Amino acid sequence: MNILGHFGGSGVSPKYRPQAGATHHGFPVVNPGSMPNLRDEEYKNIPIEVDVRAVVFDLLDENDMKAYIAVRDKIANRAYIQLVRREIISTDGKIVKVLMEWAEPKGRVPTRPGAPGTGR
Repeated sequence: MNILGHFGGSGVSPKYRPQAGATHHGFPVVNPGSMPNLRDEEYKNIPIEVDVRAVVFDLLDENDMKAYIAVRDKIANRAYIQLVRREIISTDGKIVKVLMEWAEPKGRVPTRPGAPGTGR
């Protein structure tokens, strides 16, 4: 799967595209310098790295709720990939916590000698 396949085929939603360190499709890249000019084949085949996160959010806590909403918003806008969402139900039957696991994919831009923007 190419890099865009991890972001719904069309990249990250425009809401999150202006972030620093992202391509014009909005997906984040890891690169020691500026984004080099890549050939189309190189761009489509950027190696992918994924950071996995897991947090139990207490939805009755205001700060946890804000953090939970921020993660869900990035999932909805294709910046993150949801892996697990599990409700933790208290003994009285109320849902007060949610276990969320998500992946934060990014590309590692290959550095090749002489590529514009690589500094080599």
